This record gives sequence, C-alpha cells and structure tokens, in this order.
Amino acid sequence: MIGSQLTEGEDIMSKSKQSSTMNQQQRNHHANQLNSNSGTKGTNRANAMVHGNRGAQLNPNRK
Repeated sequence: MIGSQLTEGEDIMSKSKQSSTMNQQQRNHHANQLNSNSGTKGTNRANAMVHGNRGAQLNPNRK
C-alpha cells in the first residue's frame, strides 16, 4: 500500500527524483570544497570557507 503513504499531489517518481537531486547537490558541494580553482580569476566560496581560518592558525605571529 505505497499509495496510502503519499500525501496529495506526490507520486513515487517525485520522491525518488527529489532525493537524487539532493544527493547530487551534496556531491557538487564536496567537489567545490576540494577545488581551489587555481589559474582562474575569482574564488570558489565553498573552498574559501573551508580554508578561511587556516592561515590565521598557521601564522606564528598570532600565537
């Protein structure tokens, strides 16, 4: 009785497509965190957020 678990306006295909889209979004975000976009002008915001505090932590003048 799968039909009884769905709310109005939803079908089985929309639920599976929605979860795969979220999974693809997570994979894109993970790839962006690892990619520094060297050789291009501009920055990768996800990569900058991951490595943003690293310079301050490694700077010996800040200790």
